[in-house]
Amino acid sequence: MVLSDPVYGLVYPFLLFSIIGLSLVMISYVMFYRDKNDDLHKIIFYLALSDWCRSVWWILTFTLGIDHEYVCIAQALGAQFFFVASWFWPLFFAVRLYMANILDIVEFRKFWAFHVVAWGFPLLVCLLGYTLDVYGQIGLWCWVTDNFYQIVLNEFPLGAMIIIQTYILIAILYQMIRYRRGYVTIDHSNSGTASSGRFMLLHGASLCWYACWGTHWTCTGR
Repeated sequence: MVLSDPVYGLVYPFLLFSIIGLSLVMISYVMFYRDKNDDLHKIIFYLALSDWCRSVWWILTFTLGIDHEYVCIAQALGAQFFFVASWFWPLFFAVRLYMANILDIVEFRKFWAFHVVAWGFPLLVCLLGYTLDVYGQIGLWCWVTDNFYQIVLNEFPLGAMIIIQTYILIAILYQMIRYRRGYVTIDHSNSGTASSGRFMLLHGASLCWYACWGTHWTCTGR
């Protein structure tokens, strides 16, 4: 039985703590945050949701036992789907900051497009991996067993997203420097950047977000 391995004595507590923490994030958004139309907070909610689903999925499949082939494939597919989905929401967070503070697009009426990409692309990746029969058990869990398809299905798209986020981060930092030196001003009539304090706070929060998320994918990646 898979659960007899002592490693799972460490895996389960981490997954449970992850579920508890992510649940608090989602509950606080639903119950206490009044402005449900704030795109940045919605993105954080859906990022928490994707990670929550992944943690629950791993616990469920580990409990059923990945020594069964169908459970192993289910674990690989679920982990693949929610893992890829969780990449997109930090990217959309960065894109939304870029739109609001660089392109001056405050009201974004096509948030549904984020959902199409964030859930649609992972579904296509899973269908491709399942069709190519690249999922199976590797050590104590189930994932992509072929190194080439590991690059194609995971590392290449993740690398592309990191490059895009890096560009956006540099652009925002450059805008911050120009603002501090007085080269640009804030339009106070714009509700999206109503004050310089909020402007700097927003960018400071984005930098903390990148630092935390970078640590997250580094520690939980391949």
